[in-house]
Amino acid sequence: MTTWRGTATLRPGRLTYTGLIGAAHRHRHAAVQVVQGLGGPLTVRDESGAGVRVRAAIIPSGAVHEIAGSSDGVLTWVDAESTLGRALTRRVRDTGLPHTSAEAWAAALAKGADGPAEAWTALERVDSPADTRAAAERVDDSVEARAAVSDPTATWAAAKRMDDSVEARAAVGDPVDTWAAVMSVGDPGEVGPVSPVLRDALAVVPALLDGPVRLDDVAAAVGISGSRLGHLFSERIGLPFRAYVRWARLRRAIEHARLGGTITEAAHAAGFADGAHLTRVCREMFGLAPSHLVAGVTISAGPFKP
Repeated sequence: MTTWRGTATLRPGRLTYTGLIGAAHRHRHAAVQVVQGLGGPLTVRDESGAGVRVRAAIIPSGAVHEIAGSSDGVLTWVDAESTLGRALTRRVRDTGLPHTSAEAWAAALAKGADGPAEAWTALERVDSPADTRAAAERVDDSVEARAAVSDPTATWAAAKRMDDSVEARAAVGDPVDTWAAVMSVGDPGEVGPVSPVLRDALAVVPALLDGPVRLDDVAAAVGISGSRLGHLFSERIGLPFRAYVRWARLRRAIEHARLGGTITEAAHAAGFADGAHLTRVCREMFGLAPSHLVAGVTISAGPFKP
């Protein structure tokens, strides 16, 4: 796999990579993947070898695929069990094409498609620095601000016009944020308001990550039933409890490795049996080994929050 250069951000239910996208040989993963080429089209191929040149595509969980070409862009892996992951998968299936085909992946975000996908020619309309700044300023971390962005291409326009530095690209944000708002679906880690008891539960989880993390134990620690807490995770976080814990473990392991720990040490710190277990989970989720998320890629931590 071509060495990538960029920034990766990991938060509950989502891994976003912004930077140079190189060729990715045939693989599959458990997450739903959104491919977004900012520097130019990329070719996505399905298991049959059929390829489509795209500026954006949604690749469902478990679909065998490969990416050819090289371009600046954004790759986003979304937990298939999450509210957003299910909405993205539904978008592929709603094309009426075989959901394992590259044609369906491209059609899900094709020019003129209903909903968040807009005509790519709109990107060419941002010609001046003032336009770029205006577009960038429309992107904000709050759900309310994202919901107010009626044109998802504003984010793309900002990313396309800003310079090639990692910092500038990362500052633009993830277009999937805008798409989630436009589709009016829950985005992992951003659904609210969050109740005090759920905030307390989220504060309990990190201290348990080096061992078993059981729903009933966390629920007892905050004085609520396990069934109620599980419902709150699905409703407010957009992720089932077990999926949230899996993402929290991955984040802990990657952060530990970036601070100089070995893969084995990182695995133990995050509650994985060993380095092989961590590597297997990482490959299953993203089609990438942990080393690809540590070497050559800057992890933008940010708050791991509900």
